[in-house]
Formats: sequence, structure tokens, C-alpha cells
Amino acid sequence: MILSNNKLIKSVALMFSSSIFAMGISLLITFTLAKILAPNKLGLLMAAEAFVDLFKFFFYFGFNNTILKFASEHEEGFQKGLNKAVGNALLIKAIITIPLIIAIYLTSKFSSNDTQLQEIVSIYIWVFILESFSSLFGIARRALGQFKLISGITILNKVLRLATILIVFQFTNDIKVLVFAFLLEKIIRLFVSWITTNKYINIELDLKKIKPMIKDCFGYAFVDPLQGVESKIDRVMINSYLGPASVAFYTIPSKITTAIQTLIKTGSSTLAPNLHNSLRNDEDHYRKSMSHIFRLSNMAAVFCFYFIFFYGQDILIILFGDKYSGGTSITFLFAYLSVISVLENTPELVFSTQASHRTRIFYKSFSLAINIGLNILLITRYGIQGAIYATIIANSIRLLIMLWLSKNELSLRDLFWYCILPVAVMHFLNPWLALISYIIFIISTKQLTLEDLKRIPKIFKNGKNRKTNNNPG
Repeated sequence: MILSNNKLIKSVALMFSSSIFAMGISLLITFTLAKILAPNKLGLLMAAEAFVDLFKFFFYFGFNNTILKFASEHEEGFQKGLNKAVGNALLIKAIITIPLIIAIYLTSKFSSNDTQLQEIVSIYIWVFILESFSSLFGIARRALGQFKLISGITILNKVLRLATILIVFQFTNDIKVLVFAFLLEKIIRLFVSWITTNKYINIELDLKKIKPMIKDCFGYAFVDPLQGVESKIDRVMINSYLGPASVAFYTIPSKITTAIQTLIKTGSSTLAPNLHNSLRNDEDHYRKSMSHIFRLSNMAAVFCFYFIFFYGQDILIILFGDKYSGGTSITFLFAYLSVISVLENTPELVFSTQASHRTRIFYKSFSLAINIGLNILLITRYGIQGAIYATIIANSIRLLIMLWLSKNELSLRDLFWYCILPVAVMHFLNPWLALISYIIFIISTKQLTLEDLKRIPKIFKNGKNRKTNNNPG
């Protein structure tokens, strides 16, 4: 479903506002867990979650883009195509569930001697499976432009998670009981997701499309789960080398970068249908849109760096206190990761909308291999900081490869002038002078003008309408 300009802007604003509210609840959840659980218990919980999340390839299987693609190309129209694409996706997911459970359980059994970790992982497997089924209904809601419903469910999910934690901690601090409660919560969330989506789609099967869907899914499935996988690998390897308490010290400050990635992903998923359409119908408009997004991303990256670099440590100390002081000293390093996370979103949009699966597999797999290799070398020498150094180096290399491969759409000169230079200068200034100087820099270089603000509602104009308007006859 392609949204009109005004509806698109309202939808983006709604999704961002609900995401910010949900992030606030997520922060409250992390705060609650950190206040009640000792670092070693919280670290064990985070390590188990990260271990299962490494199998994201099987959980989500690239359905996000594939369902959109098959629905938009279906000969009977978008709605009919969506009904069948979601039905096929549910069938495929059901088929792979049993071998997936066995594979993850056996992997945890042979890769770790920690019986408590193995028990938590065995429960978390079911938590993630139920979440992956719920995500299919979320894809359908997003495809139909039901952004109010999506925002409401997003907030409801976070509230349910917080309520679950508070109720469990009234009776016990046992993290195994807590994960069991998460499983019950996911059952409720799956039921709510199905009920709220069922009124908009009639799930059908199209067995002839199963094979091409699986083939297309493989392209996205190999690359979509690799987004942000480095932090999961870091957690698993930190747990192996340094123990669960160190995982907690790493995870607490990493929540800042995770929040930024969530916001960026929210915007991308909202804009994706319009970008797909623009690419098919007006490539010139598509390139201009990507260039404009990249310029705005550069500014967003600098502001993210400023906030985390100057204030991240103080915020974490205020929120989590001395118990997690082992993580506050590394907070400033996540400022660099946040810059990379924001910047790589635009080239990632370029390759995902163009369905460049091999390209995405190449740069993500390459950076992942570098990250694992550097983790082995640096964690043993520098501890938690070594894991962050490894991720910064690997992600920087990936970003450079992405920008080089997308140089026809994006400008490396803009990256240096509008992002790298301001970030470098901020290292030599105090917080207030850095902020004032950067605002003056934005105005003097005309990075953001009144005309830009007026153009934002038009930037994702439906490419098909654009062509029609240009050729009225």
C-alpha cells in the first residue's frame, strides 16, 4: 500500500513518537532489571537472549521484504496478494519451527557447560518463536498502512513486558521463572496481534508461490538478521571470556545505541513501500530522495554523537548507580557506534530497495568475520573495551564498503564535510560550545534550510503519480 504524501509524513511522525514512548518504557524495563538483579544474573539473562538471537535467520527468514514484494506484484491486486503472502509465510515458518528448536538446543548443549544458561536458552527459544509469528501480523499491518494500530500494539507490548517483570519480582528474583513469564506474555501478545490483524486480512494459501517465496526469502534472510548481530556476538563472547557480570556492564550502555537503531529502523520500515514504488517508476526521483535522506542522516548522526559523547555517562550513573559503574566508563565509545548506525541506514535502504542480496551478504558477512576475529584478539587483552573496539572497526569498514558501492546515489564528500569533520571538532570543545558551533555550521553551510523543511513532505512522493503528472496526455 503506497501512502500519499500527507499520510506518509503523519505516519512517520506517529511511528517515531510511539517508538520514542516505547523506548522510554524499554529504558524503564532495563532500569527495573538492573536495580533488582545482580550484574551476574542480568548478564546471564542478556547472554541467553543474545545466544538465541544469533539464530535470527531462521526466526524471521526475510519475510519483511518478501511479503511486501509478493503482495505488490500479485496479479490479483495488493490486498489479495498480501492475504496469500502472509498465509504462505505462516506455513513456511511452521515447517521450520521443529528443526529450529532442535538445532538451537543442541548448539547450546555443546557450546556451553553452564547448565543454567542452557535452561534459560531452552525457554527463550519458544519466546523468540512466538515473537517471530507475531511479527508476520505486524508486517501485514505495516503493509496496509495501519500505523495507529502498530503504534498502539508497540506500546502495549512494552507495557506488558514491564508489568510481567514487576509481577514476577513481587514473588521471586529467579530469572528462570522470569523467562517462563516472558513466554506467557508472548502467548498473550501473539493472540492480540492475530485478533487485531484478522479484521484487515483474510489469510489464504497459494501453494504455487511457496517455492518462489522461499527462494526470495533466502536473499533477505541471510542479510536482514545480520543487522546489529555484532552486539549479540559481543555478548556471547564476553560471557565466554569474562563471565555474565561483564555482559551486564556491556549491555547497559549499549542500550543507547540499540534505541537509536530502533528509531532508524522504524523510519526505514515506514518509508520502504514508497521507496520500492519510487524505484520502479522514477529512478531520478529515487536518487534525489536517497541523497536528501543521506544529508539529513549526517546531521542526525552528529547530534547522536554529541548527546552520547558528552552526556551518556552522566545519564547512566544517575539511572543505574554504582552497581553498574563498570559499564559507565565505556559509554563514550558507543557514541562512535551510534554515528555508524545512523549513517549506514541510507546505503542499507539503497541496497534493500534494489534487492541487492549478494552485495548485502558480502559486506555484512565480511564485517562480521572481522568482528569475530578482532573479538578473539581484543577481548582477552582489553576486556569489555576490546569488544567495542572490535565492533567499531568492523562496522566502520562495513560502512566504507557500503558507501563506496552506493557512490552513484550517495556522496562520500558529504559524509566527510557534514559528519566526520563536525564530530572530529567536537573532541576539542566543551558541550555548550560544541552545540552552538555545530548549529552555526549547519546554518552557514545551508545543510538544513526552510526550503528543505518544505520539501520533506514531497520527498517520498509516489513515483507513479509523478510520472502521470509529467505526462498528462
